[in-house]
Order: sequence, then C-alpha cells, then structure tokens
Amino acid sequence: HDKLIVVNQVLTICGSTNLSEGGESKQNNEATIVYDRAFAGEVLNRISIIHSQMRQQMEAATKSA
Repeated sequence: HDKLIVVNQVLTICGSTNLSEGGESKQNNEATIVYDRAFAGEVLNRISIIHSQMRQQMEAATKSA
C-alpha cells in the first residue's frame, strides 16, 4: 500500500517505502518526490476524503457493536 506525505503544502512524497529501518534498508521499495503546490493541494484533498471515510466507517462500527 502507498504512503503519502505532504510537507509545507508544497512537497509531496509518495510511494511504497515503509518508514522503518527494515523498510528503508532491507526492502525493494520506491518513492516519488514532487515539488508542486497544486499537486500537494490535490493530495491533501484526497487525504482529507480518505480520513473522513475512515472516520465514518469507525463510527458506524462503534454504533453496531
């Protein structure tokens, strides 16, 4: 699964690298770095949508339990 990191609303880092010692030294992963404010804005919007969906799922699971 992909990871997404946005720094200062302009730098986006995305890829499959696990941010751990093993992930960075023992696994064959990839990362892409994009320095673009518009792209970072799109990524932040997508992260917000995903976060909202996850929160709704958790709230629904809590209510049904």
